Amino acid sequence: MSYKAGITEAEKVRTRQRRREVLAEERREIQRRQRRLELIHYVYMLRHPAGEAFYIGKGTSRRWRRHVEASRANRNPVLYELLHYYLDLGFEPQDLLQIVREGMNEADAVALERAEIAKRGLARKGGHLLNLSLC
Repeated sequence: MSYKAGITEAEKVRTRQRRREVLAEERREIQRRQRRLELIHYVYMLRHPAGEAFYIGKGTSRRWRRHVEASRANRNPVLYELLHYYLDLGFEPQDLLQIVREGMNEADAVALERAEIAKRGLARKGGHLLNLSLC
């Protein structure tokens, strides 16, 4: 008599049900992880030491640090020069950073970034921000 032949119909049903439960739990865990990954975006401001924002951006992880680590040949040389002016005066990069909001999905971060830029205005349009794009 083989092993499978000795399994009752009730045991087969319980085994199938348990497999379905395990798969369902694995799907729920995957969905939880995906939701956590979606909420990793934030909006930040780089501010003059006196407090006024000169750049607004969105990112994940340490995105804002890329501005500090950028070379002189980056896309926004005015931003580079201002950041390094403050760093040369002895300010730390974190002294110039303010997180506006974190724990957002990308769409919400984009919307908030645009709203903050529109509220303050771009320097090339009479505002104060050194951003090159948006609004």
